[in-house]
Amino acid sequence: MSEIVIREQSEGRTSRFVTVEGVRFHALDWGGGGAPLVLVHGGRRTGRSWNAVARRLRNDFRVIALDMRGHGESDGPESGYRAAEGAQDMAGIIEELDLPPHHVVSHSYGGAISGLYAANHPDRVLGMVMIEPVPDGPAHWVRVNMLNEDLTEKPGPGRRNTWSSLDDLKARLANNNMTRVWTPEALEDVLNEETIVLPDGRAQAAWSVNAYGPEEMATDVFRLMDGADRMTMPILIVVAEENRLLESHLRPLAEALPRGQIQVMPDVGHAIYMQVPDETADIARRFLLTARD
Repeated sequence: MSEIVIREQSEGRTSRFVTVEGVRFHALDWGGGGAPLVLVHGGRRTGRSWNAVARRLRNDFRVIALDMRGHGESDGPESGYRAAEGAQDMAGIIEELDLPPHHVVSHSYGGAISGLYAANHPDRVLGMVMIEPVPDGPAHWVRVNMLNEDLTEKPGPGRRNTWSSLDDLKARLANNNMTRVWTPEALEDVLNEETIVLPDGRAQAAWSVNAYGPEEMATDVFRLMDGADRMTMPILIVVAEENRLLESHLRPLAEALPRGQIQVMPDVGHAIYMQVPDETADIARRFLLTARD
């Protein structure tokens, strides 16, 4: 299937739809100058969660934010959501978009996907910034309370993606410990571009519950450390000071990377790029434009 291109009405963005192995994927192309910069979101977010960062980087790079499988405007089939499969999706999307060598900035589970992608395609990646990357699985799904220690499904509302109204979701974001620290700009983008208002008034987050199948989560086996020696491009790992994996997993990963660095940030939560987009953009710009040689 040929690429479908839709020009957006705001901010000069272009939606690009490509098909990889029968699954249609969406990428939001911000245009801009310089080498391509691919943005990869984590779970329960979309490429549009990067809007604030993209606005700040489009003068330095050609910014392209991906919607991964089951998120945003990409298809949400019943299966295919393990990290290794996400890396294959990422490779296929980038190939279909016909991108030359590019930079990557990723967050959380998107860091797992992009790390595996970079290990498999080191010739494609000029440099990479990994924000709070997930270093291994299925331990990740245990840590986020979606699986028990024995890898059985943990009961609870963990895969809820619909609220009674947009006001209900807005109140939830304003009062949740993780989201209330996001900037007003990021919160507006969540409500305006990452939420679907259904005909009955309910507000649905733009991700599919299919992305969280317990059987796939239990078999989502990977370790970024295993491919560290193949990630030969400059890589910066950005970590919140309070991340409990900092010393056990993420600092050792940075040290194992041939050209790895780590930056520890105080007073931030997990979604650093939605809490401090100015600082995030500055860090990415400075590292990617100066760490190439």
